[in-house]
Amino acid sequence: MPEQNNPGTSIMQKNSRSSAVLRSKSHHHKESKMHHTEYKTHLRDGKSKIVNLLQGFRSFVLGSKLRELPQQVPHSVPKSPSELHSNKFSPFGNDVTVNKYRQDTKYHHCTLPGEPTDVLTRYIEAGVWVGLRRSIRRALMISSKHPYTKYFAPSLYRRKEEETRQLLLYYHIIHPLSMFTFYFEMFMFFVFAFKGIANPIILMVFHDDKQSLRAIFYPSNVLHILLILTSLCTGYYDNSQNVVYMKRRLIVLNYLQSYFITDILAILPQLLRTETVNRLGFNYDLKTYSTRFITPIFIAANYARYIWCLRILRQLRLYFGLSIYAYQTIRLIMNALTAVVFSVYILFTIMKFMPGYIKDSVLKHSEHVVKMLMMVSYGPPVFKQMHETVCPMIFIIIGFVFHLIMLIHGAEIWLKFFSKDYKQSAVYGATEAYMRYRALPMSLRERIYLYLDFRYQGHFYKESVIRNATSVALRREILLTMTQKSIEKVELFENCPVIILNKIKASLVSNIYLPGDVIIKSGTTGHCMFFILAGTVVVTTTDNKELCYLRDGSHFGEIALVVNIKRVANVIAVTACELFKLDRNHFWEVMKNHPQAYNNIKTMATERVANTSQSIADISIRDSIFSTATNRSGDKPEIAIAY
Repeated sequence: MPEQNNPGTSIMQKNSRSSAVLRSKSHHHKESKMHHTEYKTHLRDGKSKIVNLLQGFRSFVLGSKLRELPQQVPHSVPKSPSELHSNKFSPFGNDVTVNKYRQDTKYHHCTLPGEPTDVLTRYIEAGVWVGLRRSIRRALMISSKHPYTKYFAPSLYRRKEEETRQLLLYYHIIHPLSMFTFYFEMFMFFVFAFKGIANPIILMVFHDDKQSLRAIFYPSNVLHILLILTSLCTGYYDNSQNVVYMKRRLIVLNYLQSYFITDILAILPQLLRTETVNRLGFNYDLKTYSTRFITPIFIAANYARYIWCLRILRQLRLYFGLSIYAYQTIRLIMNALTAVVFSVYILFTIMKFMPGYIKDSVLKHSEHVVKMLMMVSYGPPVFKQMHETVCPMIFIIIGFVFHLIMLIHGAEIWLKFFSKDYKQSAVYGATEAYMRYRALPMSLRERIYLYLDFRYQGHFYKESVIRNATSVALRREILLTMTQKSIEKVELFENCPVIILNKIKASLVSNIYLPGDVIIKSGTTGHCMFFILAGTVVVTTTDNKELCYLRDGSHFGEIALVVNIKRVANVIAVTACELFKLDRNHFWEVMKNHPQAYNNIKTMATERVANTSQSIADISIRDSIFSTATNRSGDKPEIAIAY
């Protein structure tokens, strides 16, 4: 029996077919929309890559514009180098300038977020050859490896501050304490040392060979021109004021007042002698006078850089760690060779135009000069007339002075070796023998040596002898000068009279802490406050979370002077530190005659305690919330609190 068509069934089949068509269309629509979204994402990524590439190429060729350095750029740009470390510019105020050797981050690994160590990575972020550009720029900036950096910027904070100043204001100036400046000056030191010894000998041997003179002196002249151009683009360090100047006008003015004229005279006379005189076809007499007068100017101008070479020699001594005796010996040898060679050239210049001069007898005349300087001869037989005998007499007098100088320098080295160095060796030897006798571990021995190096800086002295040699007023003035800036920055002492502040300064006691030493332990009752003269400390909570760092000129623990409460944080030395401690008993002894000032200080301290307690409670609540979120999710929270 044939099936009859059911109207309901046909309607259901039509609906199913239409729904299938709709699902197919929606699926195709979703796929096309997804492909379109992926295409837009790839297109946007490609555009951003092209933009970054073009920006990197532009910054590499033309120099990138300065971008803001977060957390590193000061609110106000300093107008002068002296304003850089003022209270207006530095958040820590005027740093106490001490020539202490710091070792930031050597014994401690910083875990505080949001404070990048390398400022340059924030400035040159991306682009073509970003690594090469950063390396070149870093070589032109201040470096901790430079010998004078530990005096100008002894802490990491000061170096970052100086890097920011250069990137902000003097991007196209080479820093005088950079490694490029150090290596370039070291190279030019050897060039000038070679020229000072070899140039007179070369002029005496090849004085008639113009081709040889050109081949020898042209490379040195090119290096001298390079030195002139580099000096106009490099700042200078004033060690007397401990300031680095990088303003273009000051650089040019300083160079014009120092070595510019002598550098020009060291190049032009030789060029005039070898080129201009010969090309213009002057007669023999003019050539002779040019040789007689222009060449000595060239030689004397080269020796004008001799003082500069001695300064670079001191830098090399600090960089390579040479002893004072090796440095003085090298300097004495340099002085002796320079004096002998220059004297030989002077005699050669005088004798060359005398009738009895024998050509190609440079070694013979050099022998006469050395004998006259050693005071064993009266000179060559060429000097026959009365006015010519003055020259040997002058050389004999110079030899006598030369002997005296050598004797003084030799005696100085001898006395220093048998007084100062011998005592230092004796102290180190006694300390080492004691540590071996007590069988102290190597870690403790290293800390003892670190303490000796930080305390005495390689120059041992008896503090009791210095105290006895100075008056009470001088000792008080020294202490007041060292602690003046630190005391003035304490909020509790803002309204105190000067007489009270001076008495407080006189009550301070110096203490030295090594890296890792606990200065303040949480939970203990405080009885003193501290002022940081040199070094870096870290403030941590009871569960060893870092709160902040305190550096030169900062203070902590002042509440314990007037309120008998327990410490709420730990303070640990990060580097070797020298601190001044003010004890509560000494503070009360000063304030007992000034009850009104003491009550004001106590009121301010009580308010500070209340605010600090509320802040710690808020921090604890937030820490508990974050720890709960961490335990639930299993991941660390992405929010960082700045205390």
